[in-house]
Amino acid sequence: LFTACNSEDYSDGNNNYSSNNPSPTSSKFDYSITIDNPDTTIKKISESMPVQIDFKSKNNKTVHYIQIRIYNKSNNSEIYKKPNDNHIDDGSGSYTFNDNIVLSTNNGFSSSSTFVLEAKVWSPDKEEKEVVKTVEFKVN
Repeated sequence: LFTACNSEDYSDGNNNYSSNNPSPTSSKFDYSITIDNPDTTIKKISESMPVQIDFKSKNNKTVHYIQIRIYNKSNNSEIYKKPNDNHIDDGSGSYTFNDNIVLSTNNGFSSSSTFVLEAKVWSPDKEEKEVVKTVEFKVN
């Protein structure tokens, strides 16, 4: 399945850029990330942990690509990476990712360890910088 991005995100359709329609080198998307869950409180092994992350374009432009991953802080081993298809292409300018993860050894979690959830959002424009936000949490 191929999803095309909306051309309005880059120009007026005729490649004419102006102050009302900035060039791709300006921060046109102005992405932000809010990690609602998880928070920094200590978690217990075998409990279920909600994941809720809000991705927004402050300019109401398309949220193109996102990625959420969790890794062990001490050895950088990645234990979670979603979504399977990073190309969200949500034209509303806002996208909320939700999941529920069981903090079990089968899922790569271990007690007495610190983990990092990293959320990223980016556009297809190579001039735009990706936005990254992290939160650390401990599992006991």
